[in-house]
Amino acid sequence: MKIRTRHRQAIELLASGMRLEECAQAVGVSRRAIYNWLEDREFSELLRRRESEEIERLNTRSIMAGDKALSVLLRGLESRSEAIRIRSASIIKSGMAKAIEVHDLYDRIDKIEDKVNRLHR
Repeated sequence: MKIRTRHRQAIELLASGMRLEECAQAVGVSRRAIYNWLEDREFSELLRRRESEEIERLNTRSIMAGDKALSVLLRGLESRSEAIRIRSASIIKSGMAKAIEVHDLYDRIDKIEDKVNRLHR
């Protein structure tokens, strides 16, 4: 498939999270046309790449927001209000538990990938 302007528009809209039906309407094609495009290897690869870029951009923003949020929570630990101190500590502790869980999952994935790579050698 030759990637045309409509295809690129659809890729941008889909990568930004727009629903398929809304994307088809915005681009001026049928829903079936979008489904057909998604079955095309080149279109779907471009969409996957664009989605990855969008996820990376959102992750970067999320990390920046997380730093700011953590600063606010750390200040909350110094509050005069016991309720604010307790709530801040609870949120920080919960976030740390989730971060440890994610880290452990990444470690497990790395180990599985290592085993798979060794099997394919």
